[in-house]
Amino acid sequence: MTQEEYFEVIDLMHRYCSMLDISKTKKSLDLADWVRQTFNLCNLAVESNQIIDVDRQSMQMSLYDMFKLRSLSDKLNGMLSELSDVIPRMKNGTLPIREVKWHYGDEDDDDYDDSGYYEDYNDDGSGLDTRAMFLNFDVYSFNEMKFISDNDKTIVNEAKDTANRILAEYRIMLAKLSTIAERAYKDLSRFYDSISVVDSEISEYLTDRYYSFLEAKEADIEERLVARLYEKYVDSLNEQLETRHWAAMLKDYLTIETGGLMKKIIKECFSYTHAIDISDPRISHYLSRMCEDMSEINEFFNYFLEVAILQSKVRSDIKIIRRPKTEEKVEPLPSEVVDKIRDDAALNRLFRDTLGRLLEKVGARKKWQWSHVKKVLEDDRFIEELGQKGFGDLINGIFPDIDAEKVRQSVKNHPIKDGKFHYRKLPETNASRQLLIDIGEEFEELRKAME
Repeated sequence: MTQEEYFEVIDLMHRYCSMLDISKTKKSLDLADWVRQTFNLCNLAVESNQIIDVDRQSMQMSLYDMFKLRSLSDKLNGMLSELSDVIPRMKNGTLPIREVKWHYGDEDDDDYDDSGYYEDYNDDGSGLDTRAMFLNFDVYSFNEMKFISDNDKTIVNEAKDTANRILAEYRIMLAKLSTIAERAYKDLSRFYDSISVVDSEISEYLTDRYYSFLEAKEADIEERLVARLYEKYVDSLNEQLETRHWAAMLKDYLTIETGGLMKKIIKECFSYTHAIDISDPRISHYLSRMCEDMSEINEFFNYFLEVAILQSKVRSDIKIIRRPKTEEKVEPLPSEVVDKIRDDAALNRLFRDTLGRLLEKVGARKKWQWSHVKKVLEDDRFIEELGQKGFGDLINGIFPDIDAEKVRQSVKNHPIKDGKFHYRKLPETNASRQLLIDIGEEFEELRKAME
């Protein structure tokens, strides 16, 4: 499904949502109302079923698109809540009857009292039973009247039987409708679950947009602030800007009454002890719920960044909060490298970088050979003890440009005398001792990082 098709279906769902009026229908025993509502509910479920499995993240939705989803999520939340209450009652045929309001006096009279009350016979969830009870009571009372003929009583009793039969049929039909409504409800619930997180997505999107705004506009905004300082807060153009000038401007920013809710929110989130933070929940709520388009959001970003710059000028120990630095992804290391290095991104990178620096110093016609590197890595427990071929495969697995067979041959052709000893404990007469120590020193930073 394309993004265009996706949001065409979203628009249809909005329309079907507006056609549903469960809150009114559940106060009536009008079967036609329930058939119509079930039809609308099924239409809504059909549309949602088309997009439940769509990967929204791959669509690179705009803020406008996210707002549309959030609006639908809000509507569905209320509707599903009502359905969860109604469907079990439909199964039992115990829906409410219409509310009736009593008031006292005549509307035209001066003493008319409109402070009556609503009586809903569904207080105990027995709408149909209540109707049947009143009907049977009325007919019983009718039969007790002496002046009514037997023929008339027969007519009334037949009417009662017919009405009770209709109520019984109504109960059965409601139960059947409930099974249809429940299936639609389950599909809609699945779709709602898939979009109910849109508020957090909007918040993440706007936070990212703010950091982009900060990176692009900070220098220009600071320049404008300096110009305003010299216009209003500094007596002479030759005077150097001081902390007190920035503090005076910041005070005005925080006490000015104009600007409405936007400035009120920033003032509430401001602190004299720590930097104002765009990820503050109050700010996220304002941006996602109170702003209608990107121009309003950019206006907020501009004022927010002005306050953040002023705050950093007044307090040198408070820095503007910037986009968090993300760790670069590192390639996994072969399983022969110890877990402590493989499972830690920083150690992984340090191990790989250190080994990479050795490449230019290792090999044919060089003092350092692959057998020396293998010995240091094994003795310092950076890797498991390996055979010649295994070590060649390990180096090739980390640096694919290095031929594994050449590494194996190098290890084979340059054996280390007294190899059973740790390289730092080799006799001073061993020709390889100092070479091994020099290689070991290359890994000193990694060794300390692992402690």
